[in-house]
Amino acid sequence: MIETRNLSFSYDNKTTLRFNDLMLGEGEQCLVLGKSGTGKTTLLHLLGGLLRPSTGKICIRDTDLSTLKKKQLDRFRGNNIGFVFQKHYFVAALNVGENIALAQTLADAKPSRKGILEMLDALQMADKINRMPYTLSQGEQQRVAIARALINQPAIVLADEPTSALDDDNCTAVMDLLEKNAAQCNSGLIVVTHDNRLKSRISQQIQL
Repeated sequence: MIETRNLSFSYDNKTTLRFNDLMLGEGEQCLVLGKSGTGKTTLLHLLGGLLRPSTGKICIRDTDLSTLKKKQLDRFRGNNIGFVFQKHYFVAALNVGENIALAQTLADAKPSRKGILEMLDALQMADKINRMPYTLSQGEQQRVAIARALINQPAIVLADEPTSALDDDNCTAVMDLLEKNAAQCNSGLIVVTHDNRLKSRISQQIQL
């Protein structure tokens, strides 16, 4: 479902990050661990097509990302990759439902209020569909971000430090949501973190 080979990225032609090969099947999960500065977020952005690798290849559902032009890559990303960023990047002028619908629009899909409600309901957030994101608690915003990442039933969900700012109870709740809803969509899940609390949750791990 996702496979990388001989992957590296250079920021300034002096500092080059090299990554071990990765293979993840449908519905499988992987934890990428490492201290700050080891390239965790860079790897996530490479896997999501937000950065182009200096060497190597990334294949998702048998599509080599390097063969796609910018518009093709944007469309492919919208249909196949769901992101949960450290910062949620909600559009401030849009309510919860509209922010999730935007993810569908960017994937060239017709927004479905019914589908959005069903996704929010699975996250116990259906009653917040018309709320503005800034009025929600941190935990509620995280749930909306997960709904947005999963609304297009992507092949893979990439989560960047989803628990680093959370206490133990909220850390458990967020990981439960990510794992449960990714499993329901049969999506692969890659979590990038330096949070050692997650080591016992996901058996497949990469240490950078």
